Amino acid sequence: MESCARWSVIAVAALLGLTSTCLVLAQSPRSVDDRATLDLSAGAFGIFDHASEPFRFGVEYRWRPFGRWALAPGLGVTFAEGGANFAYGDLHKDFWLGPQWLLTASFGAGLFHDGGGMHLGNELEFQSGLEVSRMFRGRCRIGVAVYHLSNGGLGHKNPGTEVGVLLVGIPIGARPTGDGA
Repeated sequence: MESCARWSVIAVAALLGLTSTCLVLAQSPRSVDDRATLDLSAGAFGIFDHASEPFRFGVEYRWRPFGRWALAPGLGVTFAEGGANFAYGDLHKDFWLGPQWLLTASFGAGLFHDGGGMHLGNELEFQSGLEVSRMFRGRCRIGVAVYHLSNGGLGHKNPGTEVGVLLVGIPIGARPTGDGA
């Protein structure tokens, strides 16, 4: 378990370093098509653990970014082999790395139901993550993401886990007019 904790700290430190580097290099696109999206994902829990963790798939609705910080709220649900599931709400912030590439940071919280040998120590779990994606014509997005899921010390045990996924973002609704997207 000590090895898992050490790898988790190393992974988080590497992700923070990558994030800070990318933020310095980030640029905004000339025009933004900021429709809501339906995000579909598939991957696995426990990607840095030595144990075999369950396959998971999820769906999330992300609203349009709003406000001064252009934060996009989302609601999602994840299902895993063995009956575990996670229903959550989160906030996303996109950072443009070029005309087609995005780095997205997210943070949220939700209710986790144990199942299939996955026990995270509490029903309330927090999820933070980084996603790198490429925007295609029509604003479809394809990318990879890594999330950390933890109860933040609210339970007697806080094993936490990392999740790796492939994702597809599909825009919903009419394209805004006059933005050239």
